[in-house]
Amino acid sequence: MPKRVEVSEETWDKLRIEYISSPDTSMRGLQRKYGIPFNAIKKRVDNEEWNKQRDEFRTTSMQKSLDLVSDFMADECSRAFRIANKVMNKLEECVDNIDVTDDYAMKNLKSITSAIKDLKEIGIFRSSLDQAEQEARIRKLQKDAEEEQTDTTITVTFMEDGYAN
Repeated sequence: MPKRVEVSEETWDKLRIEYISSPDTSMRGLQRKYGIPFNAIKKRVDNEEWNKQRDEFRTTSMQKSLDLVSDFMADECSRAFRIANKVMNKLEECVDNIDVTDDYAMKNLKSITSAIKDLKEIGIFRSSLDQAEQEARIRKLQKDAEEEQTDTTITVTFMEDGYAN
């Protein structure tokens, strides 16, 4: 009869957290790392639905990551528009007060126009199509994350004498 190993609830909590939060952690890995029999770990995983919790953790983490990226991008876009508004106000002042005979004024106007063009080229100013494409990518990532947690069924057919039954 195998020797029974006593494991504290604190240790089980540690194992559960490690298993749920790390996609690379396996039941066999936990067995090797902590010296707890595989069957005991498997029983806990099944009884306490660690795999379900792992899937929920992954989905929640993915959603939080997408939300953070989305918030960051919205902040950056807002910042760019605030700057663009300031630049455009200055440009408007220059245009209103420009003396086309003054070479210095014309150089300043060209510099501002060039700066706006440079900002557009590096992607700070996005067209509405670019914005729509980015939003579509985010929706696709969210949909993919949701589909990953759907239950898949595998059918196994045992063959007898080379023929499927």
